[in-house]
Amino acid sequence: MASPVELAALESPSFSDDIAQLARQLRRSTVALQGQRSAGSGIIWKSEGLIVTNAHVASRDNMGVTLDDGRRFSGEVVFRAGRRDLAVLRISATGLPAAPIGDSARLRAGELVFAVGHPHGLMGAVSSGIVHSVGGNADRQAWIEADIRLGPGSSGGPLANARGQVIGVNSMVADGLGLAIPSSAIERYMLPKSRRLGVKCAPVRLRQADPSSGGLLILDVAEGSPAESCGMLIGDVLRVLGGAALSDVGSLHDALARVANQQSMEVEILRGGKAVFMNINFSVAESDVATAA
Repeated sequence: MASPVELAALESPSFSDDIAQLARQLRRSTVALQGQRSAGSGIIWKSEGLIVTNAHVASRDNMGVTLDDGRRFSGEVVFRAGRRDLAVLRISATGLPAAPIGDSARLRAGELVFAVGHPHGLMGAVSSGIVHSVGGNADRQAWIEADIRLGPGSSGGPLANARGQVIGVNSMVADGLGLAIPSSAIERYMLPKSRRLGVKCAPVRLRQADPSSGGLLILDVAEGSPAESCGMLIGDVLRVLGGAALSDVGSLHDALARVANQQSMEVEILRGGKAVFMNINFSVAESDVATAA
C-alpha cells in the first residue's frame, strides 16, 4: 500500500503537469486512420512519414491519415503481418513528430503505462494503468498485458511508459486486459534489409533433460529461397546461425537482424542426428522489411 507521502506526490500539481505534458507529446505522435470499413489509430514511428499500426486497422492498401495538427494525407500500406497484427504505412511527409521508442524488454509488471488513441471517435483520448504481465508463446510472439482502458478506435495507438517512451502498440482487449505488441518485436520487423531464410519452423528440444539442447525444426522451405539454395530440407533442425545458438523463432529473427550487412554466413543444422555445416548466400533473396524467418 502506498504511504501518505507517496499518495501526496501523485496528487501534487507538478505530477499532474508532468502527466499532462506526457499526454500532449504522445498525442502529437498519434494519428487517426480511416478506411472504407475500418478506423483506428497509428504511431509516427519515423519522422520521414513511416506510420505503425495494427493489420486489422490497415485493412486496405490505402488509408486516410490525419495528424494531430489536422493535416490529412493518403497513406500507403507498405507492410502487413496479419498473424502479428502489425502494419506499416508511408505518407508523403517529412519532419514529423516521431514518437520516442523505448525498450519493451526492460518493462516490468507493475509499471505505470499510458495509452493514447481515438476510441469511439474521441480524438486523442488518454487512459492509464499498470503492466499486468509480459508474456508470449514458444515462438516469442509476446504481448504486453496491461490493466488499461481501450475502446474501438484505440487499436494501433501507442502504449507508453512513464517516461513517455512508446513500448508497445495497442492491439486488442482480452479478458478485460489491453494487449499490446512490444516495441522490441516491432523493431525487428522494421530493420532495413533484414535477411530472410525462407523457412517455416518450430522450436524443439533434442534432449528433454537439457534446456540448452534446443533448435528449430524446419517445417517448410520456400522455393527459390536462400534456405533452398544452400540445401536445407524439411526435417532438418537449425542449431546455429552466424555463431548464435537458436532456441526459438525470436532468436532466429535476432540472429538475422545482426547480420543485415552480410551477404553470406555459416549455419549448423542437424540431419539424421549428425551435424551438417552449410554456407547461406543471402543475395538469393532480400527484403526491405523482415516479413518472415
